[in-house]
Amino acid sequence: MSKLQRKANEPVFERLHFAAEHIDGYSSWLLGKGYSPNTIQEKIRLLAAWPQWIHEQGFNLNSIRDGLTASEPVFLLKRSRSDGQSAKHAI
Repeated sequence: MSKLQRKANEPVFERLHFAAEHIDGYSSWLLGKGYSPNTIQEKIRLLAAWPQWIHEQGFNLNSIRDGLTASEPVFLLKRSRSDGQSAKHAI
C-alpha cells in the first residue's frame, strides 16, 4: 500500500492532474453553498491527494474505475459506529 506523502512545496494545482479542469466549478459550487474561501482552499488541497495518488500509481482516465477500486484501502478507513455496525469514512 502506498503512503500518502507529498513532496514539500508541490503546488496543489499540479497535484490535481485530470481533476484540475473542474476546480473552478467545484469552488463556485462550494462558495454558493456558503463555504468560506479558506475552507474551499483546504477542501481542494485535500482533494488533490486522490488524483495525485491515481497519477503516481499509473492510472489514467481510461482506467479510473480500476484506480478508484485500488484507492479504497488507502483513502477509506473503516470505523465502528455506536450501533455496532461498521461505517466507511473518507480520510
